[in-house]
Amino acid sequence: MEPKTALAKKININSSQANVQRCAGMSMIRLRQTAIRNAAQLAFDGYQKYAFGHDEVEPVSQGAADPFGHVGMTILDGIDTLYIMGLTNEYQAARNWISTSLSNALDQSEALSAFETNIRVVGGLMAINDLDPQSFYVDRASQLVKKLQGIFVGKNPLPFTFVNLESGNAYSPYNDNTSVLSEMTTLDLEWAKVGAATGDTSAETQATNVVQTLLGDSNGKGLLPTLWSPTSGNSMTSALTVGGRGDSFYEYLLKYWILRGKSDDSLRAAWVAAMDAMTSQLVRRSTPSNYAYIGTSTGGQFNNSMDIFTCFVPGMLTLGITSGAVTGSKADQYLQLAEDVAQTCHMFYASQPSGLAGEMYIFPPGQDLKVDPGQPESLQRPEAVEGWFYLWRHTGNQMYRDWAWDVFQAWIKNGQSSAGFSGILDVTKGSPSKDNLQQSFFLAELLKYEYLIHGPDTELPLDKWVFNTEAHPFKIIGASTPAVQAQQGPAAPSRTG
Repeated sequence: MEPKTALAKKININSSQANVQRCAGMSMIRLRQTAIRNAAQLAFDGYQKYAFGHDEVEPVSQGAADPFGHVGMTILDGIDTLYIMGLTNEYQAARNWISTSLSNALDQSEALSAFETNIRVVGGLMAINDLDPQSFYVDRASQLVKKLQGIFVGKNPLPFTFVNLESGNAYSPYNDNTSVLSEMTTLDLEWAKVGAATGDTSAETQATNVVQTLLGDSNGKGLLPTLWSPTSGNSMTSALTVGGRGDSFYEYLLKYWILRGKSDDSLRAAWVAAMDAMTSQLVRRSTPSNYAYIGTSTGGQFNNSMDIFTCFVPGMLTLGITSGAVTGSKADQYLQLAEDVAQTCHMFYASQPSGLAGEMYIFPPGQDLKVDPGQPESLQRPEAVEGWFYLWRHTGNQMYRDWAWDVFQAWIKNGQSSAGFSGILDVTKGSPSKDNLQQSFFLAELLKYEYLIHGPDTELPLDKWVFNTEAHPFKIIGASTPAVQAQQGPAAPSRTG
């Protein structure tokens, strides 16, 4: 039995749909947003009390964890969420720590994933700088990018993926020192923002050269293998996926095109070619319910499994439509696929006794879908809610908000601990055990998308802002965007509720 502390009692998160609907004077949607904001406050307050300055909090044991080298990851990953939700005291504490302590935290001898450090730390700093400009945010981000550039070694055509921030030594921790497609290509958005703020575009040029090198090797095939040799530049596998190890490569083709004002049509064309290849090669339907899913292939052999990461695809396809990357009948085709895969992702959650989704699903003939028994855990992944957020913005279909709310309620029921929220070990259980870790992306991504899907379309509009793969919002370079004011409680929704 977990201890019930004063902190756990401090914030009353009302997850009852019936109670939300009964409250007078406030819409159901507005009250949902209030509950999500309260959850974010509980999550950060638990971290602040038990793990401040460490990477993540262990909510059940009230301890601290440092899987990223003790860089204060929850602060850096969650600070823009705190600002957007108007959690003023929490935001000020995070801002002050970055100003006074981050430089020391980055002076360490541990090798870190350039991918994770970039999307979470550089991404978080540049996003909050767009929301609440401070010179030290840019200074810290620029300092870090210079260290991360150590992944580029000599005349190697491709980068490694891990780097020691003190020595600059780089390597990749995978078989034969190979680099993962998504990890080595998810740099250009963040480094473009740093370059735009500092005037030094050398890092952005390195990042975009990697993408161009890979596109040059693709020969118009659309989908690229997931493992590459940094030294030779050759692919080291035949595995194809738009899920883990592939996902953000395709995402950033589209988003960098958007961030840079849609000026390089080769990126848009490459993204469309990849989505067309995905549709023809990897999309299948289950039996008997005809759920659309996106599998993988190796050596031309299709694998009927889909990881939870792939649930970001509906959002990416929808963004391709709203941004004008595709129009006409192709846009109709992409929207239909987005809606169909979003339904499957909903079933990942709705089919389980816990109401939460496992990490991997398989689609046996005649059985629709089931959790891969080797990966039944749920690690607070945001991808399904992310997809529903983009679909809500595009279609206004209340169903997507309701699906997101169901997921939020399931986390309140199963994940809430005395000092925050934990992942769970087995989604197939009605009362699952907790894993005692609050991921930094629980604040950065999951609760941010939950909050925004229940807010107005004018909050971070998608024609002015683009989200990086960690849900950090960047102003589109060159776009005229009004200042985003920190909320003093949730804003009124623009459509229903």
